[in-house]
Amino acid sequence: MSYTANKGYERPIKDIDIIGSQDGSEQIAKGLKEKGYTQESFVDKAFPFYDHLSKHSASKYLRFIRDGKAIEIMITDMPLAGGHVSADLYPGLGFSLPQWAIQQTVLGNVRFNAVSPETLYSIYKVGLRTWGLFVRTRMEQRKKDLANLEEIVDKNKLTDLVKGTRIHVGRLNFEVPKILVI
Repeated sequence: MSYTANKGYERPIKDIDIIGSQDGSEQIAKGLKEKGYTQESFVDKAFPFYDHLSKHSASKYLRFIRDGKAIEIMITDMPLAGGHVSADLYPGLGFSLPQWAIQQTVLGNVRFNAVSPETLYSIYKVGLRTWGLFVRTRMEQRKKDLANLEEIVDKNKLTDLVKGTRIHVGRLNFEVPKILVI
C-alpha cells in the first residue's frame, strides 16, 4: 500500500508481512504480547507442505493478532554478500536478490524498509503462477493488487531484478524463470 496509495489505490490492510532475523525476535514477540497481541503460527493446513512447515511454525512463522488485525513475521537470517540479500522462505527453499531491491518507503507517517515495487510485483506474479494455483484465497484482491503495482513498476528495473535474483532449492541455485515474472 505504501507504493500504490500515492497513485490512488488503497484498500483495508488485513495483515502486515515482515521478514525478520532471529536477533531480537524474542523481544518483538514479548513487546507485541505486552500490547495485547496473541501469538500463533501463520502456517495452516491450506499451506503446501503443511506437515513439513508446521514443525518450524513456532520459531519461524509467527502471527500476532489483536482486534482482527495480524502481524505475520517470517524469521530468517538475511546475510548480505556480494551486493545480494538472501532469505529462506521454507526449509531448503530460498532466494537472493540485489541489495537495491530493498528500499525505504512510507505509509502514513511510518517510514520502513521494504522490497521495491518491482520486487513486490515479482513476488505477486510468481505467487499467482505457482502456489496461487493451489491456494485460492483472496484471489481477486491479489489480482487487483498486482494490476495496480504493474502501473508503477519500472520495466527496466523489473528486467534487472529478474536477471539478478536467484532461487535456491537445496543445493541447486538458478535464475528465476522470466516467464513467471514478465
